[in-house]
Amino acid sequence: MKPVILHHTAEWLPASMTWLLRQLEDTDPLVENHVMADVRHAARSPERHRLALLAEQNPMRLRVGGWVRRFSGAHLHPVWWAHARGLRPSVWMSHFGHTGALAAPTAAALGIPQVVRFYGMDLARIPNSAPRWRKEYDRMFAGSATYLAEGPYMAGTIARLGADPSRIRVLPLGIDTDRIRFTPSDWTGGPLRVLIASAYREKKGIPDALHALRRLGEDIDLRVTLVGGPTGPGDQAEAERIRAALFPGVVETGWQTPEQLDALMAAHHLYLAPSRTAADGDTEGGAPVSLIEAAAAGCLCIGTRHADIPFVIRDGETGFLADEADPESLLQAMRRAVEAAPRWTRMRETARADMETRFHHRTQALALVDYWHQVGLP
Repeated sequence: MKPVILHHTAEWLPASMTWLLRQLEDTDPLVENHVMADVRHAARSPERHRLALLAEQNPMRLRVGGWVRRFSGAHLHPVWWAHARGLRPSVWMSHFGHTGALAAPTAAALGIPQVVRFYGMDLARIPNSAPRWRKEYDRMFAGSATYLAEGPYMAGTIARLGADPSRIRVLPLGIDTDRIRFTPSDWTGGPLRVLIASAYREKKGIPDALHALRRLGEDIDLRVTLVGGPTGPGDQAEAERIRAALFPGVVETGWQTPEQLDALMAAHHLYLAPSRTAADGDTEGGAPVSLIEAAAAGCLCIGTRHADIPFVIRDGETGFLADEADPESLLQAMRRAVEAAPRWTRMRETARADMETRFHHRTQALALVDYWHQVGLP
């Protein structure tokens, strides 16, 4: 019988979070994954991963649990207490720091080892949004949970928030380099094709990239493809800023399937990841998974010196880096990339090998299961 892992996340599953689904799919052969989430954002493999949704629980249980939660001061809905106690999982896997903070008392009371995986908005935006969250984080860090970071920058940030550094492990998110074919596109004098793929959020820095690309387009024939879009009402202001920065030669495609994004990566020369720290403190935390996928696919990647993007791109060796929130620096990085066109073949081959070595999804899945064994799996 496989050991049970209980995955806890607020919503299942936004289009921008396919990396969470991959963690489950990659570890399915070794463990029995269960998911509990408050709301359904989109229907993604609910039967396969035994999805339990708070919004779909018995209404009477929800009402009674709400009363209990209100009067007892419980941080997690009592329905989840009962659900976890009935499953008896070997590990409670909290996705996002604030989800882990809310679950920490329940996991501790039930004697379930807790692993909290951070992703980005949980590093500054959430803990800085209200004093209550700093207290929740402090309580979690005082407990026995352990923490996963995508890269060394994120690990340092978690430690600065108050976690014991000895309880933090760097474990990058994996990509399917078997599915992603290495199909670099040669630039032989036609338009330079540039790809950006991300949610329309301030931390993604898309207006910075568009301002830099507009200026680059004064000297070079450009075709820019912008993949993604808003993920909720809170992204509308950024979407308006992005659309105000559009110029002729930029095409918005909306969200694309992984297969469609693979085809777009094969058809473009450059991939941009212009991430920056948002006004509310939101950051990548680690690095965009799409950046790792683009490097594996054969795009020459240009990113910012933000969070763990330099952990993915080695400036001048596997891509180019620019200062964050600086369109001029992005412009200069793109000009460096254009001037380096004779070296693209070697740079892209080096990047592909690096992605296969450090970010292969099966390698990362085995490392995750190994970590679960260290903290609680039999």
